[in-house]
Amino acid sequence: MAKKALPSIKLGAVTYDDDDCLQSSSFSDGVEDLTFRCGGYMRHEAGDRTVTHQFSIVTESTDTTKWAAFAPGATYTTCEYHPYGDSTGRVEHTSALGTVLTRNVSGAPGSIVTLDVTVAWNDITTGAAS
Repeated sequence: MAKKALPSIKLGAVTYDDDDCLQSSSFSDGVEDLTFRCGGYMRHEAGDRTVTHQFSIVTESTDTTKWAAFAPGATYTTCEYHPYGDSTGRVEHTSALGTVLTRNVSGAPGSIVTLDVTVAWNDITTGAAS
């Protein structure tokens, strides 16, 4: 049976979830598409694996901690993503190293400001949270 998403992200020692106003979370795990021409066809081979995690989080006007945590180039030796929340037995993706690639800001006059963050992972292990 399907379960409602309740994303939880852990970068380093800090967890971000619905209590931190996490707005959205998407996770991409794929391979590079290496293409070449041969015998009148475009052929495809799987290249190197690439894993990225994108999320949006609301910030307060004085929350400089989140802004600093998501600075482009920041690295984390622990990355975890729990699409259904961090509870025992639920799906957990982990990495030994993640690097913040982008920290975009969304906000217009009268709206809520969010940080839209992309973190690239160097590897991935998928299992059950303990």
